[in-house]
Amino acid sequence: MVDRSSKLKLLRIIAFIRIITLIIALTILAIGGSNIYIVIAIVILNACLNTVYMPLTESIAPTFIQKDEDIVSANSWVSLASQVSSIVSSGFSVIMVMMKDPKYSLIFVMISVIISFVSLSRIKADDKPQIHSDTSSFQLRLKIKEGISLIYKNHLVSIMIPIALVTNFCYWTIWLLMPKFSVDIYGKYSFTYNFMDIGVTIGGILGTVVLTKLGKRIGKLHFYPVYLAGQALSLLLLGLLSLVPFVNIINVILVGVIWFLYGFFNSITAIIYFSAVQMSASKSDIGKTVGAVLTIFSVANPIAGITSPFLLKLAGLRPLIIVLGLIMFLAALIIYTPPCMKVLIENEK
Repeated sequence: MVDRSSKLKLLRIIAFIRIITLIIALTILAIGGSNIYIVIAIVILNACLNTVYMPLTESIAPTFIQKDEDIVSANSWVSLASQVSSIVSSGFSVIMVMMKDPKYSLIFVMISVIISFVSLSRIKADDKPQIHSDTSSFQLRLKIKEGISLIYKNHLVSIMIPIALVTNFCYWTIWLLMPKFSVDIYGKYSFTYNFMDIGVTIGGILGTVVLTKLGKRIGKLHFYPVYLAGQALSLLLLGLLSLVPFVNIINVILVGVIWFLYGFFNSITAIIYFSAVQMSASKSDIGKTVGAVLTIFSVANPIAGITSPFLLKLAGLRPLIIVLGLIMFLAALIIYTPPCMKVLIENEK
């Protein structure tokens, strides 16, 4: 869908559907409908919209650049907007919960989506690609297969998929254990988990800002393993810090700093990687390629959710974080091998 459509118009359509959904939800609330069913319906619909929205936002930057060397900077601005909205929405969500009335929350969200829709309407839409084919179920299945085949044909994507799956699995396993980590080890300080969440978000914003300013100097693809190693070392430090026998406020601050560092390096690696993927794919195949990559990446999350309880029982909380951090670091070292570095340098823009 992303490859077949004007990307700006597709964003407007998604925003419009969200507005209609919220209006329906408010109407159901007004006539005394069940809050639970409304929540379930909105979550399911948003999940469906995100299957288009995610590859759309990850592939929209090339639409607006004039020179290939501006791709990292363009993606940095897109990522910065996402990071800022994330931390702002976290703050507003606290207010919404305190209100204890879903009507006000839905009204506030609807106003924000309307502002988004109006803002998108003021931007000149990009041209719809000239693709002459129908949208039958057979054609859609064929497009999905094409997206998967594009991964194998694209050397940059194919060599990075196994490494990305390993690192994503390690990250998600650790992140899913963070509520237990914050309670079991730092339970004395009830704000620890929130502090970690804020740290990783602010780190992501700063990493994006730095890349926006210095993208042409530090955004080269051959630096990718360095930033990936930075992510791994951050999580390794998190595990090592948990071994400290005493717990005080300094430890909690260090935990927040570590997640800040992870967010910083993670935002840079994500922007550099997807910028390279965008430039290594043809204009007509960007959506299929990015969509296929995101589909494969997303597999790591549920696998981590399923296996984390067993791994926790097998290794224990502290050793598990250390081991997963080491595995991530080894994955980063693999990229330094000559075959991988050769592909990275060949795809540099």
